Amino acid sequence: MSISGVSSSSSAATTGQSTVNVAQLQKQIVQLQKEIQTEQDGKDDAKTKLQLVTAYQQQIVELQQEIQQAQQQQAIKAAQTASAANPDAPDANDSVEGKKRRERSTDTSRYLDTQA
Repeated sequence: MSISGVSSSSSAATTGQSTVNVAQLQKQIVQLQKEIQTEQDGKDDAKTKLQLVTAYQQQIVELQQEIQQAQQQQAIKAAQTASAANPDAPDANDSVEGKKRRERSTDTSRYLDTQA
């Protein structure tokens, strides 16, 4: 019994600043789904079919986890980029006190020229 499915994990992992190619991972899932269908339609005995289909399904689960992680990393990176572009914008971790401090620091009405 050999599994001719698509390998995952290390080949699709990110390196440095590159991001995981979600589309490529999705293509691998489609390929594994085709392998499952081929195996189910094949002439192997029930035990072999079950083993192969289970292995393919496990690979699909792993790929789905990689996709989820990649999407989370992309969302974090986008949030960090947005935060860096606008440092006065509140973020999810901002406290009420932090917001008040920021409001006080940008309130220029306290500095009106009374000499006029």
